[in-house]
Amino acid sequence: MNTTKRPLEKNKKDSIKSITNERKLELRKIAENGQIENENKEEEESDQESEEGEESDDGEAVQEIEDGNDQSEEMAKLDFEFEALPPAEDDLEDIERLLIQIFLQAEVDEREMAKAVVGQSPMGCVFRPAEESEDDESEAITYGVLSIVPLNGTENFQSQVAALILQRSKKHATDEIFKKFANVLGVGRMSSKVGFLVNERMLNFPAQIAGPAFNSLAEDYNGLAEERRFDHILTILKVRICTEQCASSSERPNVGKKRKLGKGARKRLAVERTIESDVIFDNLEEQLLFQHSSDFPFFQYPVESEIEKSSKFHSLRRDGRIFRPFRRVCLLSVDQFLQFASSVVRSFSV
Repeated sequence: MNTTKRPLEKNKKDSIKSITNERKLELRKIAENGQIENENKEEEESDQESEEGEESDDGEAVQEIEDGNDQSEEMAKLDFEFEALPPAEDDLEDIERLLIQIFLQAEVDEREMAKAVVGQSPMGCVFRPAEESEDDESEAITYGVLSIVPLNGTENFQSQVAALILQRSKKHATDEIFKKFANVLGVGRMSSKVGFLVNERMLNFPAQIAGPAFNSLAEDYNGLAEERRFDHILTILKVRICTEQCASSSERPNVGKKRKLGKGARKRLAVERTIESDVIFDNLEEQLLFQHSSDFPFFQYPVESEIEKSSKFHSLRRDGRIFRPFRRVCLLSVDQFLQFASSVVRSFSV
């Protein structure tokens, strides 16, 4: 994969001014179905659809995944090269679509955030087919984006992301974890130098591009002036969690004297069970954050109700178990982010 950068050429609800509900709905439908497909297997699509969609016990469509490296199979379908390029104006709509994959129906102005990504160029990169691989008759598509945008500002998307994380952490995190997020994203947000890490690709895009892309991003960050650097890095990961483990654990009978748990204790127990469940990361490299230690605050919240059942981003079945879609929110120090980037570079070199 070529990582040569090109030179850069010189907003659901009524409160979002820069994007209409109709346009966002259209983009969301595209985003929910965004995936790398084999262009040479159109005749097999109808057969594959009947095999992929199985009915779970509760009647919902669940994608079936075989054992083995599913991503390597998808990688074999791609017969053209990609290059990492600085975000440009012609990437704007595709970046917006990719951001909708993260936030789904949440009130976040993805258009405004996409403009911030482009406005920071040449920091960060987007993934596009190399020029010699592009079809002259078709418009080039942006398959992924990697960048960091500041959250300590007055733009709509900045306050909206902070409000979203505080609302979801208050509901789905322990009180201890919520306070850590509130200290950074609450009333002190404007004085806290928080960056939002955007690491988004189409589903099944080859993870090998993550190595050179994170290497480039780390170099871009280290080259920033001191006043543009961050104290914290916030990121939202797309994960699937096997919640059946949580249910089976909660159904076990209590041994000995039964004790009625308070609301806080029940919440903590539910959070712990979910965290201990098996997880599938949509972006393979993001599991590196948790392989050795996770000495940073994080929590996760369900998004199954926000995704169409026919979407590849909905629930999937592996080894007879159902993995449901969640978002895992992590708050890293800059050192932890740079260590993570180095780990990705080592593990996903091209």
